[in-house]
Amino acid sequence: MAMVEMMMNEWLRHRAVLPQILAQVPAEQVGFQPWEGAMSLGKLTVHTVASTHFFLSAVASGEFTPQTPPDVSSMEELMQIVADYTTKSKSVYESLNDAQLSEMLEAKFMKMTLPKQAFLASMRDHEVHHKGQLYVYARMAGAKEMPFFVSRG
Repeated sequence: MAMVEMMMNEWLRHRAVLPQILAQVPAEQVGFQPWEGAMSLGKLTVHTVASTHFFLSAVASGEFTPQTPPDVSSMEELMQIVADYTTKSKSVYESLNDAQLSEMLEAKFMKMTLPKQAFLASMRDHEVHHKGQLYVYARMAGAKEMPFFVSRG
């Protein structure tokens, strides 16, 4: 199995759990904030999926292009945003190949130049970090049953 395919499958095992977490949150809690000034549950989720797509797109194109994540006002809308970003991100991941992983990529906004593989690993870590936060948000917002941290399927 190709390295890119293995990395994509690891990411997908984490991403598959995100809709499962959201499904446990009462719909009226999409705007839940654990403290004043925190991102809401909806904004944190959108940040998570949009950031992943931002990094994947940069690895594919060789450029970091600013994006404006969508606003969210309902749990139904949030679930659709997650599904749409997952489809788009998976498509970009599938366009990559192992030879690209060792290519260098400059992220001026981070003042870093790293192999593309390092950005993909950091992207996955970023998503896992925020997914962990979403577990806590979900519990605080009233979720009772929570899924395992990765998809077992």
